[in-house]
Amino acid sequence: MNTTSTSISTAFYHFEQIRTRIAELVETIPREHLLTIPEGFSNNIAWHAAHVVVTQQLLVYGLSDVDFAISQELVDRYRKGTTGVQATPESFDEAMEFLMLAPVDLRRRYAAGEFTTFREYRTSAGIDLSSFEDAILFNNIHEGIHLGYMMGVRKGLGGAMAEQSDD
Repeated sequence: MNTTSTSISTAFYHFEQIRTRIAELVETIPREHLLTIPEGFSNNIAWHAAHVVVTQQLLVYGLSDVDFAISQELVDRYRKGTTGVQATPESFDEAMEFLMLAPVDLRRRYAAGEFTTFREYRTSAGIDLSSFEDAILFNNIHEGIHLGYMMGVRKGLGGAMAEQSDD
């Protein structure tokens, strides 16, 4: 196995692990609180979870000119520049259906040779992506950041969830 295929395998593995952590975190939040934006926060857990689904599609599929595996409506609702106010239970459910399918879909489509082109892109963090591999690696960083935000939002929800259990 050459270095590139080892790096891609590792990046795919990390992608799967991050998605598993996100799914586990989402499962710890009562459904009625997934759309709650706690005081001091800009977004809710539903937005963060759906945003990572959308961003992965934009960075990896979109920049490679490969058809998205999710709806354009989902992309429009959760792309960069949107907020948790736009999150809905239905769109969140749609995103969650793809959360854990994405790593499988990515591996399958990569093995089928679908990622043959790439349009260079500078992220809002100032990182230049010049290849499919760069996009996957950056996406993993992006998802890790949002997982951290989700953990913070969950902590911010602590009071709201405790108040509800007192009812």
